[in-house]
Amino acid sequence: VARLFAVNNPMVLDASSSRKIWFETRLKLSDVDASGFFIGLASNGSDATVDTSILDGGLADGIGWQIIDGQAAVTFASIAATNDGETVTQSSTSAADATWAVLAFHWDGSQAHYYINGSLSHSSATTVPNDGTLLCPHIEFIQQTGDSDTMHVDYVRCCMER
Repeated sequence: VARLFAVNNPMVLDASSSRKIWFETRLKLSDVDASGFFIGLASNGSDATVDTSILDGGLADGIGWQIIDGQAAVTFASIAATNDGETVTQSSTSAADATWAVLAFHWDGSQAHYYINGSLSHSSATTVPNDGTLLCPHIEFIQQTGDSDTMHVDYVRCCMER
């Protein structure tokens, strides 16, 4: 399990703000059906780890993208959670081995708009964090097959209105 948290650094967002947020990343996985990931903004703590958020549905507060390790149909899914209540929306876009994908979301103050490779996948206001929780960038990756599967992240860009 690999984790990257941006805690103790200036990149922390207050989820109670109705200011607009833009998040975008470019990534690829070496073996999409033998690994999983979460990438986005999440609260700090044990609930925002790959072991609980991806495998057991334990993301307390956050918003982002995921693929669940070992799922039969390997498509990108958005995930948003507030107070341990999650909404996962499976997209119709399949992930492919060793293929770059640009995953993004835009929070406009009332709902999140999710994009895959520049095209709108879907929009949702359900369980988007808005309760004053501090959200930090999170990158989480897991592979449990014993192989040398990898996830490459080319960049992460996150901006918020002042």
